[in-house]
Formats: sequence, structure tokens, C-alpha cells
Amino acid sequence: MDLTILSRKEYDNILQTEMTAEEAYKYMNEDIILRKFSDVLLSYAQGPDVKKLLTDELCRYDVTANRDSISRKVRDWLAGKYEPSDRETYFKICFALGLDEERAHSFLMSSDDNGIHYRDPKELAYAFALRKGMTYPDAVALYNSLPPLALNEEPEEGGAVYTGTLYDEFSGAETVEDFIALYRDNMDKLGALHNTAFRYFTKFMDCLRMPDSYLSEFLNDDILRSDRLSIETVVEEYLRMDMPADKGKAKYTYVQKMMKKYWPSATGIKNMCSRREDVTRK
Repeated sequence: MDLTILSRKEYDNILQTEMTAEEAYKYMNEDIILRKFSDVLLSYAQGPDVKKLLTDELCRYDVTANRDSISRKVRDWLAGKYEPSDRETYFKICFALGLDEERAHSFLMSSDDNGIHYRDPKELAYAFALRKGMTYPDAVALYNSLPPLALNEEPEEGGAVYTGTLYDEFSGAETVEDFIALYRDNMDKLGALHNTAFRYFTKFMDCLRMPDSYLSEFLNDDILRSDRLSIETVVEEYLRMDMPADKGKAKYTYVQKMMKKYWPSATGIKNMCSRREDVTRK
């Protein structure tokens, strides 16, 4: 079954079905069909022996790697035991599977929840390499040959550049020389953080921290809060929603582990507000 259709079916079922709290709990723990990384990986893989292909390629990318360790890791991916823990590994898999740029973007969206980020210099270089059928080592070499950016992620007022703009700009690059020339011309527009996500995030956070600014036309003045709430207060009052604070996850189901893993904390929210941490779909 197409994985996007599967996700849509579950989404519609949850929204349209009237459930009691007990029924919803049972559904989330026992009945819901969840898409795991293994499902995504197998849907993009070609050939009869995916395990050998991935093991061979990943070992080739790192000559110091222990083959038995890599083989076990790939086996566990395919068995649905766990998924890669870092973005670089997802890209290695894209190259290992021979995906082109479009399919790699789709694979990343389905497995890591973020497609290729065309403002990020490394992902921009990898996208070009995938488009041109280059190998992963060649893609790494291309990225390493690029001049580094200035460490300034905060765009000037009115000067934010969004991912789609850079995608359009670089889509015409035909050669490595074209790509490097475009990179040099656009260095002031590049950065690792997502501007569009940050713009929406700050807008919604401002709404929670200063509700009177957004609700004054709908509510009576005497029940509005004029003080600016702290991030800790916002997280506790609006975002925590009784999520357990303990760090242990062994007793939880798969659904509970995933929810707890990506649930916002005050520290994470602070880091996103200050742009020390990216605002991702997760």
C-alpha cells in the first residue's frame, strides 16, 4: 500500500470516528497502523538483496567501518527495530540505493520528516550530486571544496531567503563549475536553519506569550492577560499536556515512545526561539 495513502487513511479515521477516551487509548496502542522506517526503506529499495547492497555501499563509504557491525545495523533497520539516528546516514542510504534527487527528497520526507533543505550548503551539494548521479564520496568531496559560510543565521529585516528560492536558483546548474559559481554568488543567502518554519514558529509563540495582542478583538478586556508569559509558562500551560516528565521509556509502547521523543521541552523551545536549534517538522 502506498505509504502516504496509509497515513491519510489513519488520519481520516481518527478525525472522523467518534471515540470515547478509552476507545482512543486502545486504538493508539493496539489498532493503529504505523509507518516504520523499514516500510519506507523497502518501498524505495530495488533488487533482491537490499541488505547486501546497503552493507556493501556503507562499508565502501567508510573503509574503517566494521562490516559485521554495519551488517547488523542494516538488518535491524530492515527488521523495523530502529532507524538511523543522524541526517548524514539518511543521505548515505539515498546514494546507496541509487535514488535521484526527486526520489531522495521524497524518501527523506517519508523517513526523516524533512526533505532536502536547499538553503543548507551540504544538502544543496548533495542534491546536485544526486541529480547528476554522482557517488556519495564525490558528493562529500564537492561539499568540502566549497568555501565556508559566515556564522550568521539571523536574516536582516525583510531579507529572509526561503528554500524554494534557492531551489529555483540552483536547478539550472548543469556542471560542477556551474554549481560552484552559483554557490559563490548566493553564499549570503545560505544557512542551515529553516526560515519558513521559524517564521511560523515565532508567530505562534508570540500568540501564546502575548495572547492579548491576538485576542483583544474577540474577548473582553477584563479577562485578557497583558503580561508577556515566559517560555517556561507557555510550555507548562499549553504544550506539556500532562506528558510524563521521567526520562525512562522502556515501559512505553511504540506510539508513546515516539510522542515522548519529540514532545517539546522548555529548553528545546528556548533554543528554537534563539535559533540555536532548528525548527523542524518534528
